Amino acid sequence: MTSSTVISRFLSLALGEPLPSPFLGPLINSFVFSPTRVPKLYVLREHSAQDYDDDARAVDAAHDPVVGIGFSFISDNQHERFGLHFWLRSTIAPPTATQSLSLFLRHATAGMDPHMVGLRAVEHNHYVAIQDIVNRVLWKDTNGCGLYLLDAATPVTSVALGATWQVDGDTFEMDSALPSDAPAILSLSSIEYDEDYIYSLLKHPVFSKFLRVVRVAATKQPVSWALVHNDFSLGLVGTDPAYRRKGLVRLAFGSTIEAYRDAIRVADVDWFGLHQYCFVFSDNVASQQLMASMGFHQVHDKIFHWMGVLV
Repeated sequence: MTSSTVISRFLSLALGEPLPSPFLGPLINSFVFSPTRVPKLYVLREHSAQDYDDDARAVDAAHDPVVGIGFSFISDNQHERFGLHFWLRSTIAPPTATQSLSLFLRHATAGMDPHMVGLRAVEHNHYVAIQDIVNRVLWKDTNGCGLYLLDAATPVTSVALGATWQVDGDTFEMDSALPSDAPAILSLSSIEYDEDYIYSLLKHPVFSKFLRVVRVAATKQPVSWALVHNDFSLGLVGTDPAYRRKGLVRLAFGSTIEAYRDAIRVADVDWFGLHQYCFVFSDNVASQQLMASMGFHQVHDKIFHWMGVLV
């Protein structure tokens, strides 16, 4: 297992530039909570790309400076397909970024049979460049998503597990999400998630502790919920149409956020500056309004995309 000390040294290649939560979240999950399939780490340089070597980290890079870092992943939601995450310095010129991405993609897939490489949360300018680098784009989103961050000091309204309350004559209770809730959650998702992926979250020894569901107390029917993805992004927020406009989703979401914060406070884990975050489709006005009402702020001038490519 790769130690947090090694991860810290790897992340120090950013030279003090803050690393975005969409990069940190899946890295933390891969190394801390899924240690049986630790990914490779990569160093992106101006004229080369290479596997990260912790023993050679002090090598002089004056003639081939580090411009970014990356790592591989095996996706729970893509039938175990191989994918890559990367981060590039904000100060590098676009031609240098394109060259580094080309070198990185080819290095990371060298020796592999051609198959889809998944790329998550790719900033728009890199998303455009990658389409000209790879042999083929198998799929891509078009509108992209905005990134929303929540400061740890922002208060949220939460309800304790087991607590009950009444709205319009109905009694509701707060509960943890259970595997039996998967069909209801999937039925209202705007994204066609693989059923196995949702079950993996609901059964996960870490993520399942964050997930909150509002139930009708009398029937235990799940009617509103909020989950945390395996990259530590908040999402899958939904409410049964018959129970909307009762404030349930804000309580489910706030309770999930508070459980997430509690875990960060007590876990013996280095979170490397991870902030609570979520992605919202650029045309999903209702979710954008919900994020604003919960205290999230959008990272302006940045749109993120997902894509599958053949390198």
